[in-house]
Amino acid sequence: MPFLALGNTHQATHTKVICIHCVDLQSFVFKDEKEEEFTFEFDKVFYENSEQGPVYEFLALPIVKEIDLHPLTQIVGSKERGEESP
Repeated sequence: MPFLALGNTHQATHTKVICIHCVDLQSFVFKDEKEEEFTFEFDKVFYENSEQGPVYEFLALPIVKEIDLHPLTQIVGSKERGEESP
């Protein structure tokens, strides 16, 4: 996959030329205006075309599951919103 230039929004705030090369689902290469490349690796990388399901499952679902294990947080949260307790 070729290096991807930043979108118009980012170009307006960044005068430097910066590109990101999508390597796989766990890493990408960051290339700056000096042609220096830096590789970054993470547990998971989501790109512009990532679908909502995998993003939710990786980022939000573990939090939702933890909340389900602790009913007190649900009660406190509902009281703060003015709702009745479950």
